[in-house]
Amino acid sequence: MPTLDDSESAKIMLLDLKTRALTQVGGSQGICCPRWSPDGRYVVAVSGTDKLMPLDLSTQQWRQVADKLGSFGYMTQSPDRRYIGFDTGFTADRGFFRVRLLTDKLREL
Repeated sequence: MPTLDDSESAKIMLLDLKTRALTQVGGSQGICCPRWSPDGRYVVAVSGTDKLMPLDLSTQQWRQVADKLGSFGYMTQSPDRRYIGFDTGFTADRGFFRVRLLTDKLREL
């Protein structure tokens, strides 16, 4: 399995449980560590070591919502899918943050 140190070979794959076929998620080359939203509409992942990238599965569009915070720790989405929460516990400047998906506004908690 690729690590954040091996980001060029990272990609997100979907497994069809009926056919057992693997399909790469479009635009996911170099992106790893996906987390699904509770309603299944979004996937949040990390590009390289310092870019937080949500994918809207209804539009198949990736976007960057946070960067230059250092390595991301655990990521989660709020039950209403309005926010992405994460920590930067593996950096010298540790903190807890959330990003509002509608506005991409970053806030330290």
